[in-house]
Amino acid sequence: MSLREDARPVLAGWRTAVVDLAIGAAAAEVAFQLRFNLRGASDWDLGPRARLAWIVVTALAVALSRLLRAVRVRAALGESLDRPSLGVDSDAALARAGLTTLATVAATFALGVVPDAIAVAILAVTTWLLLLVAERLRPRLRPWRDEVVLGIAWSVLALWWLWPLPSAWERSFGLVQRGEPLVVADSYLLAWIPAWGSHVLGTHPWRLFEAPIFFPVGSTLALSDHLLGIQPLFAPAWLATRNGVLATNATVFLSYPLGALAAYAFARRFAGRPAAAVAGTLWAFNVFRFQQVDERHMLASWGIPLALFFADRWLERGRWRDAACFACALAVQTLAAFYLAYATVLALAAFAPLALLRHRAVLDGRRLAGFALAAVAGLLPLAATSVPYLRLRAEGILPVFGGQGGPIAIGLAPGLPASRIMRWARGEGPGWVGWMLAALALVPPWRGRSSAIAIGLALVAMGVLVGVGPGGLPGALGAISPYRLLVATLPGFSTVRLPYRIVVVAQLGVALLAALGFERIGRDASPRIRPVLATVAIAAMLATQAARPALLLERETLWRDVSPAIRWLSANGDGRALLEVPGRFMISAAQRMYYGSFHWLPLVEGYSGYMPLTPQVIHRMARGLPAEATVQELVDHVDLGWILVHLGRIEPGKRAEWLGALPAGLEPVGVFGDDLVVRVDRPVREDRRARLRRGATESFGGAPLVPVAAPCPGSIRWKGPSARVEGESFEAEVEVENRSGAAWPGWAIDPRREVAVHGELVGADENVLREWTEALPEDVGPGEKLRFPVSFGQAPSEVRWRLRLGLVQAVAGDLAGCGVEGEEVGVEVREGAADRG
Repeated sequence: MSLREDARPVLAGWRTAVVDLAIGAAAAEVAFQLRFNLRGASDWDLGPRARLAWIVVTALAVALSRLLRAVRVRAALGESLDRPSLGVDSDAALARAGLTTLATVAATFALGVVPDAIAVAILAVTTWLLLLVAERLRPRLRPWRDEVVLGIAWSVLALWWLWPLPSAWERSFGLVQRGEPLVVADSYLLAWIPAWGSHVLGTHPWRLFEAPIFFPVGSTLALSDHLLGIQPLFAPAWLATRNGVLATNATVFLSYPLGALAAYAFARRFAGRPAAAVAGTLWAFNVFRFQQVDERHMLASWGIPLALFFADRWLERGRWRDAACFACALAVQTLAAFYLAYATVLALAAFAPLALLRHRAVLDGRRLAGFALAAVAGLLPLAATSVPYLRLRAEGILPVFGGQGGPIAIGLAPGLPASRIMRWARGEGPGWVGWMLAALALVPPWRGRSSAIAIGLALVAMGVLVGVGPGGLPGALGAISPYRLLVATLPGFSTVRLPYRIVVVAQLGVALLAALGFERIGRDASPRIRPVLATVAIAAMLATQAARPALLLERETLWRDVSPAIRWLSANGDGRALLEVPGRFMISAAQRMYYGSFHWLPLVEGYSGYMPLTPQVIHRMARGLPAEATVQELVDHVDLGWILVHLGRIEPGKRAEWLGALPAGLEPVGVFGDDLVVRVDRPVREDRRARLRRGATESFGGAPLVPVAAPCPGSIRWKGPSARVEGESFEAEVEVENRSGAAWPGWAIDPRREVAVHGELVGADENVLREWTEALPEDVGPGEKLRFPVSFGQAPSEVRWRLRLGLVQAVAGDLAGCGVEGEEVGVEVREGAADRG
């Protein structure tokens, strides 16, 4: 048999060639990542072009090895290579891996990319394992070979979509809004949370919510999403490399092909493969979703269409495995993020009645009961993991938005969610090609497609009506908004701050309608032409969407780069709490929290969606360190084990004090570069530690946390702005006087029992321009006065406005009712200043 005859069956199997190319690329990337994590970037960084060349050459070598296997080379490589079967022969896979490695090394030498011996060994082993798994799975995957090829195609598209992130995803986060403090801090938070989950679930899963931040508050993971549903994507990379950056970026990348495949599967219930491919692409690859790279947990939305897919298939076929998969998809999705949990429940609520109607011909008691049982089983993990959140909410640590004295959610400002939805509709979502395809689905006749169209429209309506938030619909349309009903009936929905995120439900509805619209275009085309038309439609959708913003790379510190002090604490910290001096907040605190994943010691600071005031209190005490009185005050409030002093960030006088003789109870361990590690071993003299923990009955200053009772004579007075610069924040000083017989509590664990300043900026037309509530930073005892600055953010652009000030307590209401005198003053904005009018 000639070489041409041997090679013809191999070359004819283009799907097999695509899979082989993907295996080669995956093997090369895994080898690179493992070698990168074994050795520093400075020692083994090939650079994007050389790295890409190595991956491409390896991929081609794997495909070439299949061609060589078809040639009769028994004498050189063994009898197994001449077998016509593509079965489960591990010897054949090993031989192919050897051929691949030799070809790759030879080619990379020629290209100037010279991998070292360890990288070659990793490449050989990885390629062999992937080839062996692929050959074992190939017979079972053959019925889904189109889906496998689509998954690979969407993976390649995701590489382009996320570029330049894939060129440095082992050491850099990708951000759209790089300069925004909240975005940067969230970036660290969303990498730290799943890292903590992967760590604690493998060691002490019962301590999941006792995260090592904001020590000693307790249950601090419940101050943000737990992101457990992301673990299937995050944990493998984390456990293999202990690289949180790589694991985070792997989660971001995998969310694209998985999301596209899930939407594809859902659309396949109503349309053919090419049309479903259009739906999958439109669901996963849109600018609105791309901008959520900064909000990575929102990318893990692939479970929504998957849950609907299995629910529909259960109703049609009545197979228990479909019900089980429905429950699993529902559980994983609702555990991924609370926003996505609400989105999933709302999507299911819109889908279920229409799906039951669609399958009414076969609907029976067994199917109804199975659907209900699967839904309950899928939501049980969400209910179980919600208990810590409900407890913190009952204790006042987690807020409920609205009400006097309560927190004000910027994301719920009138018109803001609706404007965000409009941006989605105009270009950041489906784009005009996607809307055009969706509109084609609505053109009659609707025979045979009415149920699918109804489901698509229901999903769009649900996502938009909820996404616009309260008061987002104009005029009489506001009466049909389900938002206020959801706040009243859906547990925890009142804590939602950014309702526009629910638009993912609408995006799925548009994707389904677009698939139906494409089906109308391609129904008269031959089966071979339809994939071509689908490719053209996909290209047109991607080309006509709004421009994607630049994805900027934020290089991060990895384990091999951390300071010697962090390494020492990792080995010797003994689980004791750590205080870092000087104190940092927002971005720096989030970064220190991320570094905490290298040692997992309890930190007194941190960053989360809802932050207690304990870090500010502790750092305010720590300003006097290393004075003996300050040391005693700290250990009386916090069970500290270590102090990490960043000597290069403190003033020279303080640096000399830290390097000199320290008070009893502070033992210097050593200076590591520019860091000093100090062991704290001082007994408690006056135990005040309960004030900083959940369930505290006293404020941080010691005032009883009880409602302010009448009479409560006192006043709040405006003492003029301390600064006013155009474009910057407007700050004012206020003076609070307590003329009652009981102390007014300031900062505390329970914000409902803090006395707070409530301010309103009122324009000339009596409209409230801005509201603001901030707790007193200290207790105000009977007969005492407290003067402190407050900030209203950027001042309004209006020249004249009025400032209203009062005192409130969430559990007691407006204290004007019991005798506190408020104040209202007119303010005139001038260039560089704001004066009392």
